[in-house]
Amino acid sequence: MKIIPYFQATLFCALIFMHTECSALRKGIVIVPVADLAGQPLAELFPSHSIEYAYRHLPWSCYRSQYAANGRLHQLLFHEQVTIINQKNNEVCIEVPNVFYTTTRSNTPQTRYWTHVKNIIPLSALSDTDQSAIPPAISFRDPATLTNRMIVTLMEPWYAKDLDLTFSAGTRFVKTPQKSKSNHIAVYAVDPRTRSIKTIAIPRQLIYHAHATHPQQQIHDFLQLIQRWAHAQSGSIGYVFGGCSYIQTHAKNTFNLCPSILTQHGLSQYERPNTSGIKTGLDCSNLILRAAHIVGLPYFFKNTHTLAQKMRAIKPHECIESGDLIWMPGHVIIISDAQHNQIIEAHSYDGGYGKVHEMPLHAIFKGIATCDDLHAAFKNGTALKRLNSKGIVQQTYQQFKILKLRSLWLT
Repeated sequence: MKIIPYFQATLFCALIFMHTECSALRKGIVIVPVADLAGQPLAELFPSHSIEYAYRHLPWSCYRSQYAANGRLHQLLFHEQVTIINQKNNEVCIEVPNVFYTTTRSNTPQTRYWTHVKNIIPLSALSDTDQSAIPPAISFRDPATLTNRMIVTLMEPWYAKDLDLTFSAGTRFVKTPQKSKSNHIAVYAVDPRTRSIKTIAIPRQLIYHAHATHPQQQIHDFLQLIQRWAHAQSGSIGYVFGGCSYIQTHAKNTFNLCPSILTQHGLSQYERPNTSGIKTGLDCSNLILRAAHIVGLPYFFKNTHTLAQKMRAIKPHECIESGDLIWMPGHVIIISDAQHNQIIEAHSYDGGYGKVHEMPLHAIFKGIATCDDLHAAFKNGTALKRLNSKGIVQQTYQQFKILKLRSLWLT
């Protein structure tokens, strides 16, 4: 199958942008399976390297809090819509509607990122008829956009032979009007090579059809989905700092700490063997975000600071329920099964994990065996002692919260 060379694809995208006034806001669409996003142009973050090299070599994660070695803040998926703000050389500034974050300095929702120009094309590059085949954007300003009876979403990665692309879990498609076969659903998809719409068929067992249901059903579906991911038969989903995708798994969870590839300041990063190009995986908050959007939960928070501000903490008379979140500065954990004291998290490499996994509470926190123990520690202001993969206390959290997932419907 003929593939457009990288430099030709980049030139094509750049020419499209040049034919539109840079000052005008335009709607755009992601045309790669996964697009890395940065908080500022990588040309400014890593001036010693070309843009192409920098995007290809963003690490799996930085070491501890050496964030200057990372560069990646978020990821978008194929078909996701954005607003194009402006362009600097081969990078574009975009506004992302489906997630936001706040900072300690401002409660104003932040939604802007930078990405490579090859990852986005303006919607105007498609005909008006073609645009109706693109999934409408999810917006944190309108939770009703999460549920659309014409939209189906992948729950697992899937290779589309007709397009020669592997799509991430969370990728959304518009169903065609034609009657689908019993074991497949016909959907529309943009062909990145021709910028035209194709009809493809996705196995029915891989898709989720979000629709307006009772919150309890949505929470049930959310928990089933993340449990499915935590116990993927092909291996583990890797931890990616800023990662919001799931395409690959790792049969062996091996990784190593090495000097930063992109910076020259003595910083360190984590890498996995025999990997190159864009890294796909999840971090702690994006694990929740990606699964929540698949099943229609109104969760739109980019980072742990934001979710701690927007969600309600458990009250003394309430019980911990499956789906509730354990928040600590810089990390969030999901109570996956309150009855059996199980949690699911995407844990960083610093603790010896670097993957999405389900574990019992007693393997995560010293002296905490049950949800009742956890609730008592919260009410009494007792510090949590986080254990690493060897059972050694890695960090002590004087401050933590138990956040009610049900409070999403009250924000």
